[in-house]
Amino acid sequence: MLGTPNSVHTNADAAGRTLNVRAGSSMQTQSLIQQALTPGRPALQAQAINVNDAVLGSAPIGAAFTYNLLTLAPLTTTLQVTPSQWPEEPGVICTRTTDRVSDPAARTGWAYFELAAGGTVNHSDELVAGQVRVSETAFLSTTKELIYADRAVTYQAQGSCTTTVEGQSVTVQIDINQTLRSGWNVVTSSVSVTPNRQGLIVSRANLDSTVDLYSLE
Repeated sequence: MLGTPNSVHTNADAAGRTLNVRAGSSMQTQSLIQQALTPGRPALQAQAINVNDAVLGSAPIGAAFTYNLLTLAPLTTTLQVTPSQWPEEPGVICTRTTDRVSDPAARTGWAYFELAAGGTVNHSDELVAGQVRVSETAFLSTTKELIYADRAVTYQAQGSCTTTVEGQSVTVQIDINQTLRSGWNVVTSSVSVTPNRQGLIVSRANLDSTVDLYSLE
């Protein structure tokens, strides 16, 4: 996995530090659909760095804040059956044209990125592979996540969901089609809501091994 993290950190901040990938113990992002239906909420939420979370891979930060993770260990301790992609909240009405899991017994988990203390910095920082842009009228979120699957599995969810936010109806079109291979995957997702309160969600698993990281701060 390659990356050129862009964040508030400078190259000098990163000097002498190590990028760790740790097993996640809770979901880092809220439901994709929930992001679009309530665009005022933060899409990326901090995961408290836990020193007991297993380190699955490490790489030194190189020149120009680059890194190269050659291998990640298998995830074994935090796997769980993937919850529904659809929101289960009062006031949300969804029309499901496709709702499919190819293997309901498949278990998945995720990992997060930690920039460890080192050099002149005495604390760790969490980094995310995502950006959020919000204005008074529009919302756009793009994220990449590291997802581990204990077997090959496909998650499909197509349709639409509607709710009312601040007295206005919001309708989101859903297009989630994630074909995960056994092992580690990069899942890319985008959420957008236009000024007329129409939204679109697209999520795919891909073989893109480039993951750019950003600071949560």
